Amino acid sequence: MATISDKQMGQDPIETLEMHTCCEPVRIVLSGYPCIEGDTILEKRKFVSKHLDNLRARLMYEPRGSSAMYGVIPVKPDLLSADLAVLFIDTEGYATMCGHAVIALGRYAIDHGIVAGVAP
Repeated sequence: MATISDKQMGQDPIETLEMHTCCEPVRIVLSGYPCIEGDTILEKRKFVSKHLDNLRARLMYEPRGSSAMYGVIPVKPDLLSADLAVLFIDTEGYATMCGHAVIALGRYAIDHGIVAGVAP
């Protein structure tokens, strides 16, 4: 786990979990991210883009990130049948999905008891 903090700027720390899938980095936000408004995933993505984009930059850019960094911000699912919902972020903005991040999220979801692991 890592903690990203800018105390000089008066910003609270954001706790993350660092994962790698096929040598691709994924940073999953665990705590410290402000409340995200919106009823749907698209409304939530629009909200963070408009109001919290500075935090995306803190999480993705040097010295804490890199040009290859990809991030995941868990949010409350808007579908009752969903086990989890996330916003995907990278150095360029907000994406609709990321294959290697989805693989990392699967491992994270099992490791953290969000979903049960099932043997093939």
